Amino acid sequence: SHVTTFELAKFHEMNIKNASPKDYRVLGLVTGVRPGFKGKMKVRIVDQSGFFEFSLSEQLFYEYQAMLETNSMIFVEGIAGLKTFKGKDGKPDNEVFVTSVSNLYSVEEAVALYCERICFVSLENSQDLSGEINELLVKHGKGKAQLYVHYKKAGQEVNLKLSEQHKIRPSYSLLEEALTKSCVQEVLTKN
Repeated sequence: SHVTTFELAKFHEMNIKNASPKDYRVLGLVTGVRPGFKGKMKVRIVDQSGFFEFSLSEQLFYEYQAMLETNSMIFVEGIAGLKTFKGKDGKPDNEVFVTSVSNLYSVEEAVALYCERICFVSLENSQDLSGEINELLVKHGKGKAQLYVHYKKAGQEVNLKLSEQHKIRPSYSLLEEALTKSCVQEVLTKN
């Protein structure tokens, strides 16, 4: 399963279909921040499917302001769906599509929070695999993420689950550094 629940374009679809509330987790690039109504701030993020603007309370905005710079990647959690607002002075109730934001994370924080399995895919230079994995373990420390290796060469495929002693602390910097190793051509993650 993926850490994110769906792409940003799904919010527009949910709005059109009058979807009932459900939890969401999305990852996107901040493209702008602007004032909204009643002291709220609007944060616009984009992914490969499109864009969406999230409303943040003044408190949430100030709490997360440092990570809301244009061109920053953020991970957003919350609930999206129809919400009923009671009509005032005899007016009918009003149903509105609402996205409430409960948490914002940097990519680094999201990886550390959700990543439980990491697989290094080795297609070449696998003779260096043991040493390079050990270097990563020493540098990034023991943690909760189970390590796997998928080895593929000359028609052979081997999938290895490393021992409990090889669990590692997940972080975005670990994933980036693993890709610089000569024996790792791809890194896969799972929650």
